[in-house]
Amino acid sequence: MEFDDQEDLFVTVEKLEKIILSMETYISYQVSTKMPDKMRRRKFFTTAGMHVMSSDIRHCNQLTRVCLFNSNLNAELVHILKSNLEGSCLKIKLLNLDTNKVSKLRDDGLSTISEIVHQCQVETLEMLFCDFNSDQLEGFKALIADTGVQFIV
Repeated sequence: MEFDDQEDLFVTVEKLEKIILSMETYISYQVSTKMPDKMRRRKFFTTAGMHVMSSDIRHCNQLTRVCLFNSNLNAELVHILKSNLEGSCLKIKLLNLDTNKVSKLRDDGLSTISEIVHQCQVETLEMLFCDFNSDQLEGFKALIADTGVQFIV
């Protein structure tokens, strides 16, 4: 796996148990060491898995990219992420939520994502293939309009 930035966090469904955290050099961090076997076998995030991952992100002040694409996120998981990031100094250049369906996030999940965008001063938010309808898209754009975030949909 090759990265163009040394301050990345990539979470993929296929390799959920392995999170790459990097600051000056790449450091492999195994979330699986903190998760029971039953949780590691699941294809998507559980609430416990999101708590573990987002609690660890909170302490990575130099982390600039968070990629949670195709993670089957829902409103509860996004709320856990937001709650665990509250009070952190994390500034995210890229938040990639591609292919997480709006139908699972619902309005409250989208609202929480907008709070994360505000809280972490997200510069670029990617939500490609999230299946927004026109009303959802316009409503969400209104929620993040005052942030200056580059919204890629």
